[in-house]
Amino acid sequence: MPPVFIHSLFRSGSTWLFDAFRRAEAGYWCYQEPFHEELRKLSPNPDALLSVHTDMARSMRHPALECPYFYEFHAIREHIGDSFQPCISYASFFDPTICPAFDDYTSRLIRHAQGRPVLQCCRSFGRVAYLRRQYNGVHIHLWRNPWDQWWSYQIHDYFDASNLAILHACNAPPVINLLRDELSIDNELLRGHEDDVSRFEQIPMSLESRYLAFYGLWLFSLIENRPQAEVDINIDQLATDAEYRARATTVLEDRGVTDLNFSTCAVPQAQFGPDDKEFFEPLERRVHQLFVMAGYDVTVLHDAIRLQALTQPAPVSDGDTAMRDAMRSRSVARRYAHHAFLAARERVQATGQLNATERERDAALAKAGAAEALAQQAERQAHAAEIRATQAEALAGQAKTQALAAETRAAQGLGERGAVRAKIDWLHGDLKRLYASKSWRATLPLRRGMRFLKSALRPPVLVMMRWVLCHARIRAVFQRLLRPFPRLTARLRVLAHRGFPKSPPLSVISMTKSGAPTGLAMSSRTTEVYARLLAMRASKAFRGYD
Repeated sequence: MPPVFIHSLFRSGSTWLFDAFRRAEAGYWCYQEPFHEELRKLSPNPDALLSVHTDMARSMRHPALECPYFYEFHAIREHIGDSFQPCISYASFFDPTICPAFDDYTSRLIRHAQGRPVLQCCRSFGRVAYLRRQYNGVHIHLWRNPWDQWWSYQIHDYFDASNLAILHACNAPPVINLLRDELSIDNELLRGHEDDVSRFEQIPMSLESRYLAFYGLWLFSLIENRPQAEVDINIDQLATDAEYRARATTVLEDRGVTDLNFSTCAVPQAQFGPDDKEFFEPLERRVHQLFVMAGYDVTVLHDAIRLQALTQPAPVSDGDTAMRDAMRSRSVARRYAHHAFLAARERVQATGQLNATERERDAALAKAGAAEALAQQAERQAHAAEIRATQAEALAGQAKTQALAAETRAAQGLGERGAVRAKIDWLHGDLKRLYASKSWRATLPLRRGMRFLKSALRPPVLVMMRWVLCHARIRAVFQRLLRPFPRLTARLRVLAHRGFPKSPPLSVISMTKSGAPTGLAMSSRTTEVYARLLAMRASKAFRGYD
């Protein structure tokens, strides 16, 4: 069976109609306010939902119910799980697409209902068209005359707070935005708490602002949702007109909604006089202007106003004693509400000033903390600088010590240099004295003669040494003869090293017919070895080693 949706504002007899469906024998599975924010408790603590029944019935003056409000949710809690999210209640009021959990949660309610699902909603009148597209079903628009309904709102601050939460929903229509701007609510009080209705209860509102917000939403629901619903029910007429009850029952039965008993319907209806009209009508005219500014057709607006007038309680002359008492009571209530509004506004202003003072204090404490942190940082930096200065002083002391040591070494070096220079000067003087002595001059001929002999004897000695070196046997004899005279041997080696010419390279030595190089006296064995070396050099193995 397709689901049944009941769309209404608060205090419109929706709880009574919900109970009528629950008491019917047609097997309805009724969900009371499925988008209520209290359902967030379903996942962590489902039993807590059952206790809401007693508290709400007492504070809201709801009719007595046989089962707790949220009994059906508790019964299928395993299927719902944690699918309910806070954005379902108010943030997505006009645009369910911003809340991904909305469709999943609503589908679970319909799919797991233990009978034909009936969803009685006080938080759906901004998304009726969306629910029709998504779930089809039968949609009932339930409404009440605005004056009685608004006075019923005043039983608890929750309802006006809920209106403010709806006005601050995401992607609201233009008329809702105009209405919100008209109320001039301080958004600073709401920042980060748009889904918390209790936060809206802290905002002081005059009676005029409360009715302005309510009537704007009431008129919006009447214009937008009455054409969307298959069934339109006015609770005032349902309670007072038997023919209307019969027609409503027939319309519902034609759409497959049967076995409903409306005979016990009753709703309070007050008597209003001139003072009440003087309060309500100027505010309603201002709302009408906002709808025209938002682009609503004047004809549509006039039809809604006419429908409101048809269901409005008939005015009573102020000569009636009961009427005078009721007007006097409402006047006292308005005056009391006005004083309460002024006190609440002063409280909010005082709270705002206190919060501002606390913020200034916190800012001052933060600055003091920052200054203290900077001071501590400066102290640490000063301490580090002091350590570095001490280290620098130590390094300077070491450098000074090293400089003194260097100066000492330099002085010592200068002293040693002076001593060496003095010794050199003494040796030069001594040498000069030697050159000037008679013995040096007397031995001059002898020294010259020795130099002459050395120069004269050197060539023949070298020739003889070359001849000896070229004859191995004679060389061996001379080696034995010179072995006892090492100094003479050393001098002869020096003479041979200095006197013999350097050997020419192999590439420029010319050979004799016997294979011996020209210009060199070589034994036969040496000549043979030399010839072999030349042959090896000419071979491929030694090519490239020249």
